Amino acid sequence: MSDKNEIVTIEMAASDRLRLDQQINNRMEKMGHTAYDYSRLDLGFELPVNWPADMNCQLTLAQLTVIAVKLKMRIVIDNINMLPLKIERVTQ
Repeated sequence: MSDKNEIVTIEMAASDRLRLDQQINNRMEKMGHTAYDYSRLDLGFELPVNWPADMNCQLTLAQLTVIAVKLKMRIVIDNINMLPLKIERVTQ
């Protein structure tokens, strides 16, 4: 989902990813959506059903914001780090 040029990515432990996925799906069901049917939310990007188990599938803050808006949720950040960008140098 995200690439090396993203400024903000969300990196979570597997258990945190599963917890977040459960929060999203609980809210989907509460709003009358079918759980895990992310395509019905019209997110503007593909969210695979197995995203929590795929550690290469890192959501961006923008993607999480879209999900939160669609499901009338809010995002609470309780731990944040800032790291240098890994910039590739092109040599000729």
